[in-house]
Amino acid sequence: MATSSRELLSAPSDTIGPREGGRATASLWNASRVVVVVAAIAPIAIYLFVALRRIGYPFELEWLEGGEVEIVNRVVHGQGIYVAPTLHYVPYPYPPLFIWVSAAFAKDPTDPQWQDTPEYEEWLAFMKKYNASANLADVQGGNGYSYAQTLVAVLKACGDNLTRENVMKQAASLHDLKLPMLLPGISVSTSADDFAPIKQMQLQKFEGETWKLFGEVISGSGS
Repeated sequence: MATSSRELLSAPSDTIGPREGGRATASLWNASRVVVVVAAIAPIAIYLFVALRRIGYPFELEWLEGGEVEIVNRVVHGQGIYVAPTLHYVPYPYPPLFIWVSAAFAKDPTDPQWQDTPEYEEWLAFMKKYNASANLADVQGGNGYSYAQTLVAVLKACGDNLTRENVMKQAASLHDLKLPMLLPGISVSTSADDFAPIKQMQLQKFEGETWKLFGEVISGSGS
């Protein structure tokens, strides 16, 4: 006996046939597919949005990059990077209430603690005489000076025998060479099986305007 549409609509839900149940399952499946597609597209859309916003110039910088750019700008304009913190500039890296600990082997010519020493005066006289156009705030000026002095020491050790073999031999035979722009207690040493010239570091912590050395000089062997 056929069932009228009115009787079907008024029937309890548990009397609905498999066709109606299949439609509900299909709708649920379609909805889940939409959710998955949206979840997959959302990260791509967010990435494209951020990328398109950063196409313009000037580029946005991360906070670490911004600090590095500021240091370069101060060096280029002859301004010190070891100064008391202000609202416009905080020595980098020097977050508030944080003591920065580092290690070094060479003197920074912009650091005030070295500027009254004979070694600094020697370096400064050299720079004014032979490299007057250089920026004295450039740390590489001190490093380059040390490289040149090391080469001079090697050539002096060669004497009149300036063959490649002898130059290499003397370069691999440096022992406890002291250089003015190296930190106190640090020297240059090489050997036939160890070409690394510097094997020592000095711990230091930044205290607002300058680096303060602390502890003993640490060698590559950990002593």
